[in-house]
Amino acid sequence: MSVRDDVEHGAEHAQVWAAETTGAVMAAVTLTFALRVQTFMEMVHRLYQSLGFRRTPERDWYVPGEDIPLWVFTLQLVEARALPTAR
Repeated sequence: MSVRDDVEHGAEHAQVWAAETTGAVMAAVTLTFALRVQTFMEMVHRLYQSLGFRRTPERDWYVPGEDIPLWVFTLQLVEARALPTAR
């Protein structure tokens, strides 16, 4: 698997930022994965937390046009790496 394929695969599952120069990926950073759930779903909250997700109240929101609050849980998937330059 090439570095570019690895970055493309990561982008399918999380937001990835990549630094590229002359067609070669120089560095890649994977950010976070977020899940939204209704506030009354305590068992789901516990499941997410047991998997390493943390409540992120600053990202909570309401379903557009409805009075349904959704809580956001995030899992940090940060992986910053500089890639070796090809010679």
